[in-house]
Amino acid sequence: MRRRSERGILILTAAFFLMFSVLAGNYLRLSQKREYVRTAEDSAFVTINAGDTQGTIFDRNFAPLTNSGSSVVAVAVPSAVTLDELLDLAEDSSNVRDRYAAGRPFAFRCTRRGEESAGLTFFDIPDRYAADMPAPHVVGYLSEDRGASGIEYAYDRILRGGNMENSVTYSTDGFGNVLIGADRDIIRSTKQNTGVVTTLDSRIQLICERAGRSIDKGAIVVTDVKTGEILALASFPQFSVDDIGTALTDERSPLIDRALYSYSVGSAFKLVTACEGINEGLDGYVYDCTGSIDIGGQLFRCHKYDGHGVQTMSEAMTNSCNTYFIALSQLLDPQKFRNLASELGFGREIYLCAGMTASAGVLPTEKELLVPAELANFSFGQGRLTATPLQINALRDCKRRRAPAADDSARYHRGRRDGRQREASAALPRDE
Repeated sequence: MRRRSERGILILTAAFFLMFSVLAGNYLRLSQKREYVRTAEDSAFVTINAGDTQGTIFDRNFAPLTNSGSSVVAVAVPSAVTLDELLDLAEDSSNVRDRYAAGRPFAFRCTRRGEESAGLTFFDIPDRYAADMPAPHVVGYLSEDRGASGIEYAYDRILRGGNMENSVTYSTDGFGNVLIGADRDIIRSTKQNTGVVTTLDSRIQLICERAGRSIDKGAIVVTDVKTGEILALASFPQFSVDDIGTALTDERSPLIDRALYSYSVGSAFKLVTACEGINEGLDGYVYDCTGSIDIGGQLFRCHKYDGHGVQTMSEAMTNSCNTYFIALSQLLDPQKFRNLASELGFGREIYLCAGMTASAGVLPTEKELLVPAELANFSFGQGRLTATPLQINALRDCKRRRAPAADDSARYHRGRRDGRQREASAALPRDE
């Protein structure tokens, strides 16, 4: 009888040892798998994200173009605050009621900042875009939380890289309930203090945008004449970065940045013609505008049909006299004329950043400019010549490089009303 009892105890001990070995082996196997370890660790904490903070796009004076305002977001623990306390702060009371009833910690937008407590944590989350945000074409917009155009696209990694998190982490018990007495881990992002600085001046940009409200399609560009830095770049019509869908269906295509698209240049190009005239020693050139001029059998008219009369270069520029510059162009070297236009940026793209490049436009070839009528069109910004508003605005540094003159006489070109011309020399003073 005693032997049976000892044998039973021995069997029971062996069975217990076997069960312990199996359990220990399973525990060791599970503890070596990271996913199980992570699940066990995570079950002791709960993290509530109050929203991300992105980097800021600044103007030249460090005034924010994005993140210029902020909203108050609170993280609440229902077991530690009353519903009335939350409703007094909430923007959306019905949403707060539902989430409070669920009993789990949650984040909600507030109308104001309240008193912080163990169960209520407040954050100031920057609003990415303001309703009156300047320079939407330059700033760009987001799609699925990534930059889709403008600086948002070009510098996406800088603006949305690094720590953007605003959150609270609470300790929980075995049932997932927040332990209010335990310490909470609060993370407040300072990402808004970093970002991208542009050459824009937001004050000048806003003036341009207000001035252009009545423009159906067009652009306003302001640059520093000494450095060429862009101070304002406004395209019209404008659009709301928070409502891209409406912009996509607008027949005026507001998403196009018209400051970077090429168009016929027009009379602004007369500056280049005058500059080349000066370079070739024709700054004292005088012409009698009768309202039209014949070039190779093709009649070109001035905008003043009865003519401006005798014009010096300064007078012709002041009056924007077409025929003066057409007549002047016929005396210029086409190759040098075209080279000057190229040096001043015509026919060249202007790279601003990734995804934002001003069109090169069209600069006629030297061969094309050997045709007198094509050279005539070129002289006052017509014909095949096209350029962007940014190219025109960047037109500067036209240095005076006078070519040696045969004598001190200036050419005098008088046009008759019948379209025929003659040339003569006259001792006219140069326009210094």
